[in-house]
Amino acid sequence: MDPASGSTFQRIQYKPLDASRNEIRVLSFEPPSTPDDLSSRLDRILGLGLGPLRLTLEHVSLDDFKPEYTTFRTKHPAQWSRSQIDDAWSEQFESRLGSTSSDVFRTIARFSWGDYTAISYMWGSPEDAKTITIHGMPVTVGKNLAAALDCLRSSLADKVWIGAICIKVPLAFLLSAFLHRGSEVLT
Repeated sequence: MDPASGSTFQRIQYKPLDASRNEIRVLSFEPPSTPDDLSSRLDRILGLGLGPLRLTLEHVSLDDFKPEYTTFRTKHPAQWSRSQIDDAWSEQFESRLGSTSSDVFRTIARFSWGDYTAISYMWGSPEDAKTITIHGMPVTVGKNLAAALDCLRSSLADKVWIGAICIKVPLAFLLSAFLHRGSEVLT
């Protein structure tokens, strides 16, 4: 389950990121395999009958802003943090939330490809594991991460960034970091 162990995450086929495009990897929810009739859509909204978590790993550029978001950013003080700008961007849409959830998410999205939610899952017991699929391959994750992903696929979230999955950390780097800190742990 731990990326450092290599057991589960070796199955994921990582392609190199394009640094010139400021790319990151994000997970996208695959559509459910249930029919797309009104009853099935209602079940998905209520979190019923969603089936197993199926995701794909894709590359997106953090420089690919929507033109209206770029304009919005230039109209705000340069000393504002990115978080402050993003909060102000989202707040301007709060009064327009009468639309469908997918319309709202597309409107609020900062990027031409949509937007993402970042979560960390290094919490909970590693013994409580669940299986999700990424590109059709089974991947074992913690029960809490599976529960968080299950909630997110029923929400407005379109894409998710999870550090332990979306960052390919070379095993040599992890071992080096551990060995460097090993003396701190042993003393």
